[in-house]
Amino acid sequence: MTQTKIEQLVNPEVMADMVSAKLTKMIKFTPLAYVERELVGQPGNTVTVPKWVYSGDAKDISEGEAIVPDQLTTDKSEMTIKKAGKGVEVTDEALLSGYGDPLGQATHQIALAIANKVDNDLVAEAKKATQYVDDAPTTGAALDKALAVFEDEEDARYVALVNPQDAIALRADTVKEWVRGSEIGANIVVSGTFGETHGVQIVRSKKVEKGKGFLVKVSAVETDTDDVAKYGAFVINLKRDVAIETDRDILKKTTVITGDEHYGVYLYDPTKVVKFGGNA
Repeated sequence: MTQTKIEQLVNPEVMADMVSAKLTKMIKFTPLAYVERELVGQPGNTVTVPKWVYSGDAKDISEGEAIVPDQLTTDKSEMTIKKAGKGVEVTDEALLSGYGDPLGQATHQIALAIANKVDNDLVAEAKKATQYVDDAPTTGAALDKALAVFEDEEDARYVALVNPQDAIALRADTVKEWVRGSEIGANIVVSGTFGETHGVQIVRSKKVEKGKGFLVKVSAVETDTDDVAKYGAFVINLKRDVAIETDRDILKKTTVITGDEHYGVYLYDPTKVVKFGGNA
């Protein structure tokens, strides 16, 4: 009689592919960031990221007058590659009993845990933005004040990340202008958006403190250089695909499954973020 062995049920390579496929979909704030994979397989833990700066509008030139060239300049920021990991332990009984899908649940939870860590880091990066308003994101007037910081001359898409309690207060204050998330349609940016008001899509997250929040400009503007238009406000840099490893505990008859991801998150363009609730 052929025996089914634990190592036949737990295939790290298959699980790694499954977690990698789930990861970018489970990072809630992925639509607000550019996911960069060019560092996969590259050495080093710190990356210097250059950004071209717009040199300004053209000027009137009189007949015979020389054009004064402007210097092309760049800003730069550094991003540190980090490692996030998660492990679960599954008993032989759970694997062999056929009750539920323990391997599927392990895959899901490892992907979810890493995705939540990346989202946490993105919120932490948003706090580094230098533009802010003192108001909490609970009124239409607060949204308008934050929008005014951008001084946009053209249509753009905006997303506000706010605490769930603030989102309820904002909906109550702007009930006449409120559009439910299910009614936004193809223009929706982040899956699960609560609603839209004053031209801003509202996304609830407990990762954001009550009274705080972030207004993010998602779409590029005409004066953006190619790299700024490509990257937007945030960049999530995945240095490698998720690595899954397993180890047997022969005394307890369990299998430990761990997953880890090497990645970096950084605020690429601070001019595309406005903080609510002051500069603290």
